[in-house]
Amino acid sequence: MSFTRRNFLKSGAAASAAIGMGFPESVSPASSGWQNREQINPAIDNLRVVCCHDPSMITGRMTTIHPLGQYGACDASRIESNMDKMAQALAQKESANDAWDTIFMMPSTKQSWNQVKAAIKVNGMDSINPSIIILDKVCKELIRKGVLASNIYIYDAGSEITRWYGSSDARSKLPQGVNINDILGDTGQPRKNYRLANGRTYQTASWLVDGVIDLLINIAPNKGHYINNLGGFTLTMKNHVGSMKFGHPSDPADMIAMNTSDPFLGGTPPRQQLCIVDSLWATPNGPTSYDAQQYDRIVMGTCSPIVDYLTARKIRDEIMDVNSLSNSSYHINESAMTQLVEAFGYDSNSPEIRNLDLVDALTYSSTGLQTAAHGRGKRKVSFSFSGSHGVAPTISFKVPSTGDHVIFDIFDLSGRTVSSMLLDAHRKTVVWDGSDFQGRKIGAGQYIVRCRTTGYEKSGMLQINQ
Repeated sequence: MSFTRRNFLKSGAAASAAIGMGFPESVSPASSGWQNREQINPAIDNLRVVCCHDPSMITGRMTTIHPLGQYGACDASRIESNMDKMAQALAQKESANDAWDTIFMMPSTKQSWNQVKAAIKVNGMDSINPSIIILDKVCKELIRKGVLASNIYIYDAGSEITRWYGSSDARSKLPQGVNINDILGDTGQPRKNYRLANGRTYQTASWLVDGVIDLLINIAPNKGHYINNLGGFTLTMKNHVGSMKFGHPSDPADMIAMNTSDPFLGGTPPRQQLCIVDSLWATPNGPTSYDAQQYDRIVMGTCSPIVDYLTARKIRDEIMDVNSLSNSSYHINESAMTQLVEAFGYDSNSPEIRNLDLVDALTYSSTGLQTAAHGRGKRKVSFSFSGSHGVAPTISFKVPSTGDHVIFDIFDLSGRTVSSMLLDAHRKTVVWDGSDFQGRKIGAGQYIVRCRTTGYEKSGMLQINQ
């Protein structure tokens, strides 16, 4: 049976004009290249991006911003459990195994998972790095699928990765046999010249050019970047500069051409199948900043520009408030944001993009949401305020099940998220101290409080006087 990438993706959105791909004569493309709006995964909408916000994932103070310093400050089992919930919310499956099995797809050139070579791209600069716990969880799910640990390569294709993840202590926190690589290619020729669609040629990790790597996972930290025309941030798309250019592109068209190229999105199914932004800690500036702040979040999706777009909008802008920084280099560049989504065939002014939001993984339930949508079995949530005219109001709430989480989001009247609190449902009250995410006291005025639990939510007004 003929199995082409185009047939594989036929259940996705209809493709519009193709972005033509250019290849050096010595390189044989693995596929016809990226087509606008094609689905990375036919079972998961490109526009579906999930987020976990759980302060309980961090239990202490990190000793350094590097992986081992973060590890000791985290609850590994909590993070792994939350990543299962994220996978379930992303794939819309009731079991974690079914969800991960939906996310990771068998390459058409392989007969079994033990033949698959998988690479995990991280950012290994001398700054905040992706959590070892997140890497460990992804490796475990690949191994559960049948990928051999010896066929998994964690890389940056730069020169720092073994420094942060290659020590015996760091390796002991990953599955035995997983490779830590400063390069992703043969020792004799770790990089090859690769010509992008825009005509630029860059040295690229040879195993990506040659199709040695079958499956690619992109895990980036959440950092600012002083090259503002790339967005003012470095997330999953900028992460691949380490796979290709080994430096900072000055033209956003180069970064886009890299991320639509065959080394990353070639193959059947597309090679890059999952993108994660580690926002447990994040830096407003960067990229080599040590000013990491705690944000207790992880973001996951299949389509890199949409993951970056929503992370920038919903976390860097609304939560981290980077647009208030004195250095405008780290402000969100709206032109770059538009280019991110439109290069992949989406209209940045359309309702589907303007109304995009992160799916809350902790309150997601495929059964609960489906029941609520059909008007049956809605779970009743009630809440009320006391001392609502002060700066530390008490919010009382009641849900029928002690097994649920309850999330309170507080917005100003422009819709900007001011604060969020995640609680176990057995708690009956919560006191908000009137501070935003940066610990600053909010101003007097009206605020919207939204209470969310599985399959249901309720909102109310809160007046703060000072």
